[in-house]
Amino acid sequence: MVELYVHDGHASVDRPGAGLKGFQRVELAAGETKEVHFTLDRAAMAFYSTAKKDWVTEPGEFEILVGSSSRDLRMKGSFCLKAVRDFQRSGLERWDIGLNSAGTVIIRPVPRLYL
Repeated sequence: MVELYVHDGHASVDRPGAGLKGFQRVELAAGETKEVHFTLDRAAMAFYSTAKKDWVTEPGEFEILVGSSSRDLRMKGSFCLKAVRDFQRSGLERWDIGLNSAGTVIIRPVPRLYL
């Protein structure tokens, strides 16, 4: 099992530690490695603001933690979210989180599609 956690250490409100935002079951033979990818949308970084009565995503640095459980986190990376507006369900942006066999966390924005 591969679990992905996101930690927001800069929020304007108190937030719990890293939250589980994705997981995948991965079968590996002894000595085998595989790449694993997760896609996160803005909701993965959002929190509910009682003042605004809506979901809010604040700009800043987010930490990505990956492991077999919250007590066995073996990889980490981070990305900076810039100039975001309050979370709106109609306009999600997404990030592809990849883990390569060298143990590196790779974070790439997924282009927004306009239809």
